[in-house]
Amino acid sequence: MSRPDISTIPVMVAGWIQSTFTLGKKLIEDYPETADVTVELREELNSFSRNLPLIRCFTSEAVNEEDWIDIQKEVGLTPFDREDVTVQQI
Repeated sequence: MSRPDISTIPVMVAGWIQSTFTLGKKLIEDYPETADVTVELREELNSFSRNLPLIRCFTSEAVNEEDWIDIQKEVGLTPFDREDVTVQQI
């Protein structure tokens, strides 16, 4: 699976948040339990969106190898490949 361009991620997340809001409004009367799922999903998306500045920073070309070494030391991780690092690891 290829990674999306970092500039598209905030747009995608915002679209998903809007979709969960719209879907929740449509479901609330007839299927309130299902509408609750849309609220939970929206909360998860909002939580994820707080990581976007971190993701943007790590994908920046301005972060050089020396910076990566400092980041790895700071977060207490063994050396990792920049292409394979996840937000969860940090």
